[in-house]
Amino acid sequence: MKKVLWLSITAVITAFCLWAYGLWRMDIETLTTCSVSESNIFWAYPQPLCTSYLVRFRGTKEDIGTLASGGGLDPVLNGDSGDKYKIAEYLLSKGLSVDSKNYYGYKPEEATTPLQSAVYYNDPERIEFLLQHGASKDVKDKNGRTPLEVAKELQQRKPAIDRQRVISLLENK
Repeated sequence: MKKVLWLSITAVITAFCLWAYGLWRMDIETLTTCSVSESNIFWAYPQPLCTSYLVRFRGTKEDIGTLASGGGLDPVLNGDSGDKYKIAEYLLSKGLSVDSKNYYGYKPEEATTPLQSAVYYNDPERIEFLLQHGASKDVKDKNGRTPLEVAKELQQRKPAIDRQRVISLLENK
């Protein structure tokens, strides 16, 4: 009986150590994605655990540099978690620029800022968040257009999709 108990305890401790090691070794992009994803893509690491680990132990200059040269805030703001804005604020407080471009899947000259992406997604909540945190409305895309110009063009091209709130936010803030 003692041997079975001892083996069970050893197995649990070993599993915990391997699990903790995996979390510790997780790169910052994966960790931020895990922190803002409620969709069980990280079945071994629940979203609240990733968020807690990110806030307590990560956010170093190296982590912020990696995010700035990768996806910027976009992967965080694309998350489905209600905590995505808190995570974004945390990363901004650690030095990530609100205008850091998303280079994933783009040529460097085609990379977009989070504000530009939010215009394409027609996401007023995200635009409001970004503007409140100092996002530049003057950064131009590869075609030389500001986010406001893009929103107006998209509204003209696809009038069935209402972009008035996005346009209003970009005109007024």
